Amino acid sequence: MTDCNLEPIRFPSCKGRLVEASFSGGAITSDGGAVLLRQTDRMLLSAMAYALLKAIRRVALAGGELARAYLGTIRLKLLKIGAVVLRNTRRTRLLLSGSFPRQTLFHAAAVKLRPG
Repeated sequence: MTDCNLEPIRFPSCKGRLVEASFSGGAITSDGGAVLLRQTDRMLLSAMAYALLKAIRRVALAGGELARAYLGTIRLKLLKIGAVVLRNTRRTRLLLSGSFPRQTLFHAAAVKLRPG
């Protein structure tokens, strides 16, 4: 199990709520990586999943271990991450799986895709 103490990842607000993610969800399964796709979609204003994955590889993964990976590999190794979603009136929090082996890579990719 990977034990990283990374800062929470802050995404643009959605429907008036702050959106943030952290790797504090413990051992869970699902597809929490969709939030990274949404961030890429906002950055590129594109709705095509194939183009989104190519953009993730080109922008967020450049120079890293997945920079030349096939799109299916990126999906399996980076985007297949479990998350628990907690929502209230002011904030949406994603508790990403604490056992996800590529926490640092996911965090770095999200930071690179952050607007501004």
